[in-house]
Amino acid sequence: MPFNSSQPVLYYNKTLLKKLGITPPPLDPSYSDVTRVANKIYKKSNHKIKGMSIEIYGWFFEQFLANAGACMANKADGHNGVPTAVDFTSSTSVNTMKWIQKGLKQGSFMNYGAGSNAGTKRRHFCHGV
Repeated sequence: MPFNSSQPVLYYNKTLLKKLGITPPPLDPSYSDVTRVANKIYKKSNHKIKGMSIEIYGWFFEQFLANAGACMANKADGHNGVPTAVDFTSSTSVNTMKWIQKGLKQGSFMNYGAGSNAGTKRRHFCHGV
């Protein structure tokens, strides 16, 4: 029985990386590894393929913090009692958002959104290589 059925998963296209001559990320990639591969995909595809799709969604944000060993809410994210406060201004929170924003601004990341606007930008993904 899995501990949690809602774990985020990172997938990459081995065929595309091989075609573009990019070394895949290690089995346990750091954010630097993910960024390196995403930037190379975007650059080597002549800006036709986004290196990573990411949704700016609260649940993912919480997972990024947990992966960094940080808590979003007090009382160990609710493991030590009912949380009464959250902190979005910790250095880990701020650095996580800066990482996402930088990738989006550089063009190597893409936020496809959710709900009714989720498909509006999809036509730009994985074309042209």
